[in-house]
Amino acid sequence: VLPAEFPGRWGERVGDWMMLGAEKYFGLTTIIENEENLLSHANAINPNCQTQTTKKALIFAFEPHDILPYAVFAFSPALKRLPGKIGRDGCCLITSAVFGVPFLRQVYRWVKTYPVDRGTFLGKLRRGESFAFVPGGVQEVIHLESANSNVCNDETSNEKTSKNTNDDADETNANSRQKNNEKHLTLYLLKRKGFVKHALATGSPIVPVFAFHLDGSYGYYIPRSKIVHRISRAVGVVPLVFWGRFGIPFGIPYPKRIVVVIGEAIDVESEGSGDDDDDDGGVSEERVDRVHKLFLRELEALFERHKVEAGYGGRKLRIV
Repeated sequence: VLPAEFPGRWGERVGDWMMLGAEKYFGLTTIIENEENLLSHANAINPNCQTQTTKKALIFAFEPHDILPYAVFAFSPALKRLPGKIGRDGCCLITSAVFGVPFLRQVYRWVKTYPVDRGTFLGKLRRGESFAFVPGGVQEVIHLESANSNVCNDETSNEKTSKNTNDDADETNANSRQKNNEKHLTLYLLKRKGFVKHALATGSPIVPVFAFHLDGSYGYYIPRSKIVHRISRAVGVVPLVFWGRFGIPFGIPYPKRIVVVIGEAIDVESEGSGDDDDDDGGVSEERVDRVHKLFLRELEALFERHKVEAGYGGRKLRIV
């Protein structure tokens, strides 16, 4: 059994090459609303660290998840999209299930991803290492509207007809965008409060992040049943079939123009010790609810500020 870090630096080089290729393929645009705000929070001393020199970690709460939240690659240090130590620490925490699959776990390590378990989450916060993660998780896949599948079919049709005339392809793309504008984007966040509790226990700022055009990256089929819902919660993966460019099952996504928008950090004052042996760090549920509601408001406001420019003018977030 190969270690997750195999083959060391060579694997990291391959991972960096993959990230640079993804940046070009998706024409990645990163918008940071207030860079100074992020740096000021990241340069603050974390009061929960014994050394009193460790800087605070920023929690980049990324939405939406969609079929695969691949747009978190924007936080890769290879792309140098974020300033200072925030960018150098850049990594993402994802479902632990993928790290049980041979070779796949090595590939994910090459691109700076780690399991989103409690130990890893809190460990990075205490060490002052910023990271991105998707609070909605795989449960957002269950809530994907069936209409999204039609959009993906339209995209498949676009690829097949693009060989005929550019005008026809442009018209089809316009119709697809119109359908997009008529739908809501569903985020599974109302019950996702664990990350807020960890933020309060360690005094770590939370940064709302939204990725436009992630939806419609894949066509998919998801069996709708209570059993599927239970399985997804138990194993951290939704049983489904999805396909991307050229109709290849479990293949690369359609070439979307990804826009990742990063809002201002939400200041979170430490309310607990953040100790390993303390499950909740002494954080009150009332305080968790207050910060959680603030995060939801800020995330929705971030979406509203940028949706018109991103081509989502007629769309709304639906938070469940």
